[in-house]
Amino acid sequence: MQAGGSMHHGDRMNLCSLVTILLAATVAPAETNTQSTPTVTSSPAAVVVPALPVPERPRLEFGDAGYLELSAVMNAWVVGSGRWTFRLRRAELYASGRVVKHLGFNLMLDPARVLELVPTSVRVLNQDPGASVFYRSERVLVLQPPGKVSMLQDMVLVLTAIPYMNLAIGQGRIPMSNEATTSSRNLLFAERWELARVFSDWRDVGAWASYRFKYLAYHVGLYNGAGANALDDDVNKDFAARLELLVPLVGLKVGTSLLRTLPGHDAWIGQQQHRLGQLMDVMTRAPGPESAQRLRRAAVVWLPGDDPGARTALGADITLELGGVRASAEAYQLRLLTRESVPQVILPRGAAVSVGYTVGRLFVADWQPAWRLEWYDADWLFEGDELLRSTVGSNFMFAGNHAKLQLNWMHSMTASFNADGQLFPVNDDAFVVSVQGAL
Repeated sequence: MQAGGSMHHGDRMNLCSLVTILLAATVAPAETNTQSTPTVTSSPAAVVVPALPVPERPRLEFGDAGYLELSAVMNAWVVGSGRWTFRLRRAELYASGRVVKHLGFNLMLDPARVLELVPTSVRVLNQDPGASVFYRSERVLVLQPPGKVSMLQDMVLVLTAIPYMNLAIGQGRIPMSNEATTSSRNLLFAERWELARVFSDWRDVGAWASYRFKYLAYHVGLYNGAGANALDDDVNKDFAARLELLVPLVGLKVGTSLLRTLPGHDAWIGQQQHRLGQLMDVMTRAPGPESAQRLRRAAVVWLPGDDPGARTALGADITLELGGVRASAEAYQLRLLTRESVPQVILPRGAAVSVGYTVGRLFVADWQPAWRLEWYDADWLFEGDELLRSTVGSNFMFAGNHAKLQLNWMHSMTASFNADGQLFPVNDDAFVVSVQGAL
């Protein structure tokens, strides 16, 4: 370099070589790690967090073939419908296993169903002295349970020694509709649709045979008909059957379910005489404006099971699980007789369609939007008791169904009578936030 700041050509070459060496030393380590270091762009959607590991069920093995597995489903809600409230929806505890080679068992408890007693106003019947107002019964305030009083849900012993047939005895859920028999941990929405909620509580004590082949599954059983955790107090029994056709290649399942109360011999003879009298009454009356109503009620009476508490149910369902798509449709009709001295016939019916799609990883969870439309008629002999509900859901699964957040918005449309006796629509909205943890 000369005085005055000028630079020779050789000096400039040496400086350029030095800069080149420094840049190479700085860049080289980054280039060697490009295969192991993920590239993060400026878009937030590109940040992918690995899924949480799925927890394993505790398992205890004993003897030559015995084992015990424990699992649980914990579910808490935040519900907003006019007012916000918190609710413990489920606390299901499961134990399943095998005692010896061909004898297994299943046990399910749900302490969340047992609630504290609440003050309830009830009528006083056959009071002495009579009521202060002759046409109005007195009422008293007593403590009553708001729901179930037993946490026992299922207790089943299963014999698997017979080929293609599993024989079971105990208390379990009667297999009516696909969604009603789906485990609560695998539900697409925070709650089952209206009629499936009725079916999901149909637990009873009995014996049944079932088996699942590759393309076919069946269930045939005989139950007390008294319900869960109740003593059998009559000669009637409930016959239940379900048949499923399976196409595993496309995740398709088509099922149909039937339940019918079978009366005892003496009760059956009395029923036939009563039905014959109803039919003769319709046939001997002159036609008039009420003929259609009389025929419809006679047809209702002609259906099987006229003892108090008798019930009949029939319907079908279809489900599809292919790729990230999960879709289903169900339709069922019921006939129920109340357990009163003069039983009343109730004819509920309903249908529902639903669809969900797992989009993929979004930030820290798999995102699954879902939609359901359901229609429920509490009794088709009467007007003003129908329900039409649309549910929009958004599920975020952090570890599949083991750690899940569900956001559900439900818009319900019902009907009510005004002062003039005319029907008018009533709209209602509810928002449910469900947090679930399951083993």
